Amino acid sequence: MNGDCTHKINNEKQKLMNTENLSKENENPILRIGAVMGSALFNSIGEWSKNAFPDAGSIEHIIKLKHEAQEVIEAPYDIKEYADCAIALFAAAYKADIAFFELINAIESKLEINKNRKWTKLSDGTYQHCL
Repeated sequence: MNGDCTHKINNEKQKLMNTENLSKENENPILRIGAVMGSALFNSIGEWSKNAFPDAGSIEHIIKLKHEAQEVIEAPYDIKEYADCAIALFAAAYKADIAFFELINAIESKLEINKNRKWTKLSDGTYQHCL
């Protein structure tokens, strides 16, 4: 990635992390503080993963997420396994140049889509939306 592109991405991330850009619906100061703290944690995980695993890109972190998800299946009441999944997901998003608030907005948007879908139960007990 050239310097100009990296600079633009960093500027966009900075804009998204600015508390003034938080959703105006969330005027509650507790929610705003939580969002800022979530952004700081996201960036901390991203920076840590960049330094700890310099050769790993977003795909490698998604593969790690699959391994961590298997550990949740094996220990579904161990909160640390869920934390490992979140760390792997955040690291993957960070390496894909997705900012925290972009990810949160995408989750909110996708949740609304999913709420309006019809779902069917599959033979393995999971669910799939109907096309």
